[in-house]
Amino acid sequence: VERLQGQTSAQDKLIVELKQAAQEQKEAFDRVCNDQSSINEEVMKQLKGTQEQLKSVEGKYDAEAAKALDLAQRLQELTANSEMQLKRQQSTSAKAHQAYKDKQKSQ
Repeated sequence: VERLQGQTSAQDKLIVELKQAAQEQKEAFDRVCNDQSSINEEVMKQLKGTQEQLKSVEGKYDAEAAKALDLAQRLQELTANSEMQLKRQQSTSAKAHQAYKDKQKSQ
């Protein structure tokens, strides 16, 4: 009987130790889960911030690209106008030169 009581007492101790170990593991697991949850929240905040920065940069890039396109079109128009003015000046100069030559011949 004493031997059985000793075994039962040892088993009871073992059960208590196992329950304590299980409780400690559960608490450790809960801490890890809470830590991971906090980490995930922080990562999501940073990701959201990065996405907002990216949208801002994209918006600025789009605006700058539109300005650059507008400037390129204006430059193209100015170049075309300059070419037309140059052709007119060349034509006027050629006519004036021809008139001068004709005047020289007639004298």
